[in-house]
Amino acid sequence: MQIKHLAVILGTALAAHAAVAADIDWGAHGTLELVAQTVDPGAFSDTIFFTLPKDTGLAATAVSNNLLSVLGIMDGTLSLYFDKPGPDTLIGSFSFDGTTGSSSLSFAPTLAGDYYYLVSGTATGSSGGFYSLSSTTLPVPEPRTWSLALSGLMAAGLVARRRRNS
Repeated sequence: MQIKHLAVILGTALAAHAAVAADIDWGAHGTLELVAQTVDPGAFSDTIFFTLPKDTGLAATAVSNNLLSVLGIMDGTLSLYFDKPGPDTLIGSFSFDGTTGSSSLSFAPTLAGDYYYLVSGTATGSSGGFYSLSSTTLPVPEPRTWSLALSGLMAAGLVARRRRNS
């Protein structure tokens, strides 16, 4: 009798697990982070959490690897959110599916803090869908670099102005 109840509980837990969205935690975002994920047929929504230890830029690429009618994703969306108290802030998003190839987007310099990617869409294959996500940090120019570039532009402008006036 107890084995039968255990089998029912286990079967229910496995069925519930298949319907649960994936939550992945990268911890501190390294120079390059990767996810390759299979999803069950139907709508899906996966969340990838991470922390940026310092101000940086981000670039992300998402690919849906469609395989005939076995694996497929349509209406895929990758969104980057800043995770903060109150409503989270959408930083940016882009669409991807089996017809777009590799889609990517660079996000402007972002502040240190907690973020997450939300990957959603509809898996249309008989076995669901498969996507991969790569995320990399980008260097942010320091204020000294910006001031040097600005002074160079000003000097070039002065030289051009003197030549016109001569």
